[in-house]
Amino acid sequence: MVLEKINQIYTIKNNYRKKNSLKQQQNFLVSIEDFSYIFSDAANIDNKLKNILLLLEKDLLKKYKFNVIIARPKQLFTTAFVSIENGKETNFIREYWRYVGQTSTIENNKRTDTRWLTVRDVWNIYKLNLWKLWEEKFLDKSFPTLKKEFYENTLFEWYEWNVIPRYKLSIELNDELISIKEKIYTYFSKIETIFSNGNFYWRYSTEKELEKAINSEFEDQNLAFRIKEVLLKFYCSKNDFWWDSSWLKFDTFIQERKSKKDWFTKEYRVIDLSFWKVKNAFIKKFDEIFTDKVFKKYLSYADKWDKYIKMANLIELLSLWTYEMEWWEYPQIFIRINDPYKLNKIIESWIYSNSLVSDIERRYKRSNQLIDKFFTQMENDERWEFIENYFLWNI
Repeated sequence: MVLEKINQIYTIKNNYRKKNSLKQQQNFLVSIEDFSYIFSDAANIDNKLKNILLLLEKDLLKKYKFNVIIARPKQLFTTAFVSIENGKETNFIREYWRYVGQTSTIENNKRTDTRWLTVRDVWNIYKLNLWKLWEEKFLDKSFPTLKKEFYENTLFEWYEWNVIPRYKLSIELNDELISIKEKIYTYFSKIETIFSNGNFYWRYSTEKELEKAINSEFEDQNLAFRIKEVLLKFYCSKNDFWWDSSWLKFDTFIQERKSKKDWFTKEYRVIDLSFWKVKNAFIKKFDEIFTDKVFKKYLSYADKWDKYIKMANLIELLSLWTYEMEWWEYPQIFIRINDPYKLNKIIESWIYSNSLVSDIERRYKRSNQLIDKFFTQMENDERWEFIENYFLWNI
């Protein structure tokens, strides 16, 4: 049924291309949802389909000595979020109306940056179906090339249209706002105790010393390890030399340097004033952006590791919320049909049997028969002889 569906999609796509006087195409993308009707169980359809496609590709290669079809089970995400320049979006939509749909307005995407400042995106947010755009407008390029040009803002430069990529950040709290805030204060207090008791303020220590101090305060060792990793990744300013420096990146409070004793060892110290500054800014930012339990906004790629992402990473570790960053929607799978005629003949014959699946089934039945015989038909002496032969590869 999967082969039949692939052939059906291939035929439909190329009939459309023939109708519009376009060149026939052997490469195409398929949606996982297109195959959902085949599976009785809706769970893990993507993994089941990937396994089937791999088995089909390898079996046909084994039978015909060349790739009748090529499947790349790695999902390609094909619908991107974009911001389209005001004043020109009407012309863009008129040209590409088949591929775009508005998902958020300037007003809906506004967010509070400080107590007195509200930040808005400069333009409306749209979903852009790059997959269909590629199939119908840009087949002279490969799909990876199209994506690369899109993210480099060169895909539409010929038309002088500003179509800027965006990503969607969704944060959902696991509890009420007041309760979450109390827990944030508790965890910050624990981290402050670690720095104070371990004498990490203004004194350089190794990563092992820092990890040991965090482990002593948190019972969950996995949580302690992840907290250390996030602190060193997002709140650390790196210094490539061994001498002291008071320099810190904005929104960090840990300094890193190379050890004076061992050039390959890194040392860390906490700047107390910076820690309190980051702590207070963190809590203030939490109050500003959360008016309810869900935060969902479209942000620029320049904001990828900004205050929102730092906050999301640190607090998700503490199981206070979950967050998701989305660059794309609607995953697709790449397929190439090298011999459409042979594929069509296989489907028409109705006698296709996958030799790899048959072999797996045969070995599964044989294993069951051996286990059944071992426990129901053998005496103890026979069982020991069977075990010995099994491990000596005599069976």
